[in-house]
Parts: sequence; structure tokens; C-alpha cells
Amino acid sequence: MLIWLASYPRSGNSLFRIILKELYGLYSATLYDHPDEPDVRKMREIVGEVRLPAPLQQMAASGEIHFVKTHELPSEDGVPAVCLVRDGRDALVSYAHFALATEAQRRNPSPEEVLRVLHSMVATNDYFGGWGPHVLAWTQRRTDTVFVRYEDLIRRPGPVVQQVLHRFGHAVRPDESRSLPSFEELNRVFPWFFRKGAPGEWRTAMPEDLQQVFWARYGEAMRAFGYSEAGLAAGAWPMAARCLGVETPSPLPPATLG
Repeated sequence: MLIWLASYPRSGNSLFRIILKELYGLYSATLYDHPDEPDVRKMREIVGEVRLPAPLQQMAASGEIHFVKTHELPSEDGVPAVCLVRDGRDALVSYAHFALATEAQRRNPSPEEVLRVLHSMVATNDYFGGWGPHVLAWTQRRTDTVFVRYEDLIRRPGPVVQQVLHRFGHAVRPDESRSLPSFEELNRVFPWFFRKGAPGEWRTAMPEDLQQVFWARYGEAMRAFGYSEAGLAAGAWPMAARCLGVETPSPLPPATLG
């Protein structure tokens, strides 16, 4: 069985894969090629990444479960999916830093550099179709697709991933002898990748005028997943029934992945 592990970049995909590996002994693959360099090999080890074991069609027909990471827009390919969604403001702030670190080799960028890239990500659809259109495209998919919000995942990482596995018929319990690495441990190894991760960084990193542009462009997608201008919204929201691991909003941990 092939399952897409889908997300807009910087929305919790790596966290989900780490949980799969550390608590359930499940490794995942990716659609993307990476250079064979020491840092890349170390990152692949941390997230539990393996090479694609077979062509995608063979993986889909297999009796084993195969998670494959993708940031692409969806298609009606018949492959079920779990889609990670994060407050778009935080996802884009994190993605701006990540793009500068990986594409421009700027791991300690100036605030002006970050703001320039962030503005482009908010105001255009040049990055994986734009945050809002990307998220909404996955909601419109007819093939079986469930959603996990990053903010729910970091509250209860093991139980939320277990819900996903059970949802797709993989009744497995976590290895109680194992524990997840702390954010501090991950940050020490790759500070440019595991940078901050605490929900709400947008409050200081995204200027108010850019927040207004963001809401004008992506308000529909934000409201669909229960995000308000203040953060997580109370009460009912359109995609709640298709999201796993949802709980009443409560104080979040100070830092996770991001």
C-alpha cells in the first residue's frame, strides 16, 4: 500500500516521519533526489528516509505500507494520502528561512533578506502553487485523503500518528521502549533545519501589512482548517471532520520542528 505523506513545505512532514521511525519502526521514502553528502545522509538517518524500494505502482500494489513524502500539488492517482497542514503564516516564515539556507546558502540571513523572500511567498504562487491553493487542492481530491494539523501533531505526536496508521488499516502499537528526540537535540545537529518550530513565530516575523496580504489571499484556506487571525480558532470549522488528532486548543509546547 502506497500512502502519500503530503504537505506544503515546512508543515510538519519531517516531524511525522521522525515519529514513524522512532515509535513505530516505519521508514519512509521521498519523491525527491538528494546529493550523497554527509549532511544529507545524516538528515536521512534522522527522519528515517530510505530509497524508493520499487516503482510507485508496485508499492501501491504491495501488502506492506509505504509512506512517500511529496510537496507536489495532488492528482487523482488513486493513492490515499495524509496531508500535513500548518498555520500558513508560520509555514511561510519557516520556508523563507529554509529557502535561503538551502537555495542561497544563507544560513544566517539578515531580517531584510528573510522579509524579501517571505513577501514573494505570500504575494505570489511561485512556490508549489502558493500556500492557500496548495492546501485547498488537497481538500478537493476525491481519492481518500485525511489531514493532520501540525499544531495537533506536536501536542500528542505518538497518538496522532497511531490514529493515522489505524485509519489506513495498520494496527500497530508504538514501541514503548523508544522516545522521540527533543527539539534541542535536533537543533544541535541541524540548527538551520530544526530552527525554532514554536507556533506563532509569524507574530514577530511577518509585518502587519504582509499579514493583511496573506489573509486576503489565503483566508479561505486558513478558516477551512480552523485558523483565525489570533491563532487556532474555537468552535466548528469546515475541515474538522477530516482532520485526525484534533483536540480543544490548549497551551502549546515551546518548540518542536520548524
